[in-house]
Amino acid sequence: MRLPDFFTLPQRIQLDQLYKHGVYVGKRKRNGQSVLLFQYQSFYAEIFYTTYRKEIDRIVVTDHITVLDPYLDQIHIKFLNKKSC
Repeated sequence: MRLPDFFTLPQRIQLDQLYKHGVYVGKRKRNGQSVLLFQYQSFYAEIFYTTYRKEIDRIVVTDHITVLDPYLDQIHIKFLNKKSC
């Protein structure tokens, strides 16, 4: 699925796809909101939750790797295997 196709899906289907087929990257706080980052196919999706209700505020999707910056301290690469050339 391409990013524009994902963007047009209803929010509940986006969530279903992220939770079932996405790769959880990390969690952070932003302006009092909890934010979860998932990698899904060739792009990333951040799920912003409201603080007091724990409901979805919005989902932001991007294919820019700069979205990883706030999560870098949570990404552990020591278990990744090097592939032989």
